[in-house]
Amino acid sequence: MNPKKAPGLDNLTSDICLQFTLLFPDLVTDIMNRCLTLQHFPRQWKRAYIKIIPKLNKTDYTELNSYRPIGLLPVFGKTLEKLFVRPVRYIRCNEI
Repeated sequence: MNPKKAPGLDNLTSDICLQFTLLFPDLVTDIMNRCLTLQHFPRQWKRAYIKIIPKLNKTDYTELNSYRPIGLLPVFGKTLEKLFVRPVRYIRCNEI
């Protein structure tokens, strides 16, 4: 994960998550494996914080199209999503 990205609602940055994973690798692995086995994606990891960012070079910031939304998701949720998607992508790409 990119350490420069903003954290989600849990306020855990990728640096914090990395340090936690390095300190407790068995715990993180167990949590991720249980999520995969149970086919469960924790609700807290799905919730995004929506931040509204003004677009550059707009003349009228009273218009809605002068802004763009970005969704800030929890790092562990993004990690679990990659673990879910990776085998599906492999199967699809290799026509299994």
